[in-house]
Amino acid sequence: MSRIVLATASAELKERVRKATDGAYVSLPLGPLPPDPAHLFAHLDQVTPNVVVLDSGAVPEAALELAAQFDAQCPSISVILVSDTAPEVSLAAMRAGVRDILHPAADIFTLFHRRGTVS
Repeated sequence: MSRIVLATASAELKERVRKATDGAYVSLPLGPLPPDPAHLFAHLDQVTPNVVVLDSGAVPEAALELAAQFDAQCPSISVILVSDTAPEVSLAAMRAGVRDILHPAADIFTLFHRRGTVS
C-alpha cells in the first residue's frame, strides 16, 4: 500500500482525501504547512511517504518552497500541489518538482486511482 500524506489547513479537503483513499492516508494536524520535510517526517513515525499532497491555500509560495525542498532532499516522493491558481503557479510548480497540480474542486478519487496511488 502506498503512503499518502496530506498537508492542509482545509477540513473540507481533508475529508475529500479521506473518502478518496478510504482512509489510507496520513493527515498532518490542521494548520500551516511545515517549514521543511524534516518537520513533516516528525509526524510520520519514521515511515517515508510515496506521495505528499500540499495545499497551497493562501500562501502558494510556502507550498512551492516546501515542494522544492522535497525535490532536492527526497526526489523519490511525488508532490501534488492543490491550488486554485494553477495557471499562475504552474511554471514555478514545475521548477519546484511538483508532479501534478490539483484544483481544490477536482475529482481526487480519480487522481489517486488513475495513478495507482491507492489500491
